[in-house]
Amino acid sequence: MCTTVIKKTYVNEMLLIILVSFTCVTTTGICEACGNQVDNYDYDLTTEAKVVNYLTDIVQYKQGYNKLTRPNIGKGIVEVGVNIGIVSIGEINDEDMSFTTDMYLRLWWNDPRLAYNIFNIPRGSITVGSFMLDYLWRPDVFFSNSISTEVFMDPMPNSYIVVSSNGDINMSQRVSIRTRCPFDFTNYPMDIQTCTIQLESYGFDSRDLVLKFRQRNNKNIGVEIIGGEVEFTQYWGLNNSDFILEENEAEYFGRWFSYLSIIITFKRRTSAYIVTVYLPLTLAVVMSWIAFWVDRKALPARAALTITTILIVITIALNTYTRLPNVAYINALDITFAIAFIFVFCSLIEFLLVCHFGKKYDDKFAINGTQQNTENNKNSHHVTTSRNGCCEINRDIATYIDNVSKYLFPSTYAIVTAIYFCLYQFILPK
Repeated sequence: MCTTVIKKTYVNEMLLIILVSFTCVTTTGICEACGNQVDNYDYDLTTEAKVVNYLTDIVQYKQGYNKLTRPNIGKGIVEVGVNIGIVSIGEINDEDMSFTTDMYLRLWWNDPRLAYNIFNIPRGSITVGSFMLDYLWRPDVFFSNSISTEVFMDPMPNSYIVVSSNGDINMSQRVSIRTRCPFDFTNYPMDIQTCTIQLESYGFDSRDLVLKFRQRNNKNIGVEIIGGEVEFTQYWGLNNSDFILEENEAEYFGRWFSYLSIIITFKRRTSAYIVTVYLPLTLAVVMSWIAFWVDRKALPARAALTITTILIVITIALNTYTRLPNVAYINALDITFAIAFIFVFCSLIEFLLVCHFGKKYDDKFAINGTQQNTENNKNSHHVTTSRNGCCEINRDIATYIDNVSKYLFPSTYAIVTAIYFCLYQFILPK
């Protein structure tokens, strides 16, 4: 019995020894694999990951860095390079005189406190996430003439930072701004609107910070259109050569601040107005001249034709003004409707004059016919001759008015129209 118990104990001990040995061998293999991964991770940390950790330690734990103070304080001015990549310009609103621009705002500056020349980075720079924006000093630039500004945050913040080994920083954000623009509708709808997007420093004056448009190979690249061109429905499209860039300074409360201006010129398309306004008005005016060729005795036809043209001009004016901005001064479109209304109203006056002299001729001709049947031959012959002379004069005046109007109205309208378009197309825009 004892022998059996000893054998069982021996067997259990051997099994336990074998199990422990197998466990040690397996654990050793796993540890070696883990050790290789750790070594690889350490290798990664010696490159970009270690630089990120280094920069994070500097800005978060303030190891010689304070985001409340600008770079080179007390040593020199911070020069901020600016580049704006325009994605799109929203439809220009004539009523509230504003337009919306979707853009990439890119800023460059140097902060020696973030230099990491001690590390050997093949690319010379490293991209960090937008989380570091809250820990870095940034230029306090803003759009001074904007109504509202929005930074894109969907699905993640649309921004990044690139830090170079020498401390050069490039920050990029996608923003949308709504900018006011003092429109001048004097030449509407042949107007040219000049608008400005203005970027300046809010708190740092020109003794601390200067804004400059970015340059590449001695070429100004301050503004670029992503895609090369922007199209509109009411205005002609824009390309990169249509922007005027200016670098200036402005004085506020005795301090001078650096600011950048992007001047944009919008030229309105007039083709739609030619089809919907100018051509119908011209046809209405020409239609009023048809009455000059209608027999003066056809009073209902001439009256209907003249009054109809007046109503057409009024209807076109009412339909057009419903979609125009309300301004307190006269514009080119007001002059257009005034010219058309004056000409059709003059046609009405011409019709009344012809009716007036024609009616005198008809009335006196009827009186003469009656008197010839009642008076004696001698007296009747004298009166008829006298009154027929008056009738002939009245008839000739009515005919003369019609004949002159057939040529006077078209030629005068052509001259006035030519002067109008020359004035608003070539002279006033300059």
